[in-house]
Amino acid sequence: MFKNLILLFLLGHILGDFYFQTSRMAERKMKEIKVLILHGALYLLSCVLVILPFFSLPFLCASVLLGFSHFGVDFIKSKLASKQTESEKSRNPQSMREAKMFVIDQLVHLGFLAAAAYLLALNGINAVPSGFALTFCSILGVAQDDLVKWTVSILLVIEPASIVTRKIFKFFRPIESQLNGKDDMGLGGAGAYIGIIERLFILIFLLFAQYLAIGLVLTAKTLARYDRLSKEQTFAEYYLIGTLSSMLFATAVYFLIF
Repeated sequence: MFKNLILLFLLGHILGDFYFQTSRMAERKMKEIKVLILHGALYLLSCVLVILPFFSLPFLCASVLLGFSHFGVDFIKSKLASKQTESEKSRNPQSMREAKMFVIDQLVHLGFLAAAAYLLALNGINAVPSGFALTFCSILGVAQDDLVKWTVSILLVIEPASIVTRKIFKFFRPIESQLNGKDDMGLGGAGAYIGIIERLFILIFLLFAQYLAIGLVLTAKTLARYDRLSKEQTFAEYYLIGTLSSMLFATAVYFLIF
């Protein structure tokens, strides 16, 4: 019961914090209260939309409380960020500050999601699908629980995984001199899309227990960069960090959700 509930709340969180929020909005909400309010409203909307197929008054109350708690956490975070002194900023590079803030922020939000799911489960309240939800699942030929699991998993390995990987890469991205004067890692944005496709394949192969196929995906990716991997140690280390973190993320999603 608890797992079903937290997956639903997590789905609302993923949509509200990663898909209904652009990178520009994420940056501006730290400085402009109206943008922060807009983000809070979109987050609340995503939470309510997710529970509509399982609508009940306790679910609605929990979704509203999660929306307000999310706004509160982001408001406090914006105030803390604005009060950082110059000495603190100089001791902690911007990329490190952003990574720490991101991790703490997400952990606090997940804590509220877990608390809401636990309280509902404690009172015997479960996610009971409506007639429309049951009809929709029967048309697709999947169980309601499996549909939620797949939706959460796919959404997680796309945008949230890309953001996490990008924040990690800020610490390890080679400078231009280390890349022999090359300031591009390939086609514009291609690396991010390759990572998304890689994680989706890993997720699918794990589900169908096709573990050897995962090796083929990694081999194909390595062959595409073999020339630079064999000649540039810095790039090889950077590539390895990205590949392993991407694979770890997809594997963790599979084992935690399925």
